[in-house]
Amino acid sequence: MHDFTDEGTTTVEYAVATIAAAGFGIALILIARSEKVQNWIVGLIEKAMTVT
Repeated sequence: MHDFTDEGTTTVEYAVATIAAAGFGIALILIARSEKVQNWIVGLIEKAMTVT
């Protein structure tokens, strides 16, 4: 029988977390590039800059 250890587990966990973070970042970029979201952001900024 083989005795398996946890050696390398931390490295794999970091790799999985890094890949997940990259995927999440790509998703955010794609969402932010959509015209609807851009219009919402511009409207939000314009509203914030309006003095009432």
